[in-house]
Amino acid sequence: DAGADAGRPGELVQLVRERLADDLDTPGAILLLDLRVATGIPATPVELDAVDALLGVRLGGPAA
Repeated sequence: DAGADAGRPGELVQLVRERLADDLDTPGAILLLDLRVATGIPATPVELDAVDALLGVRLGGPAA
């Protein structure tokens, strides 16, 4: 279950990579992020930076 996996520390970036590799499933990748937020487990700064780079958008902070 991707929702349960997204809540495990260290799994978020790998799951987002897998979703994007699956024909650039950006909506699926964003869903994983939403599920992670819903678990109440905050993403680490490293995870946020990696997801920012993978999606090409800035998440979780002020615009640079």
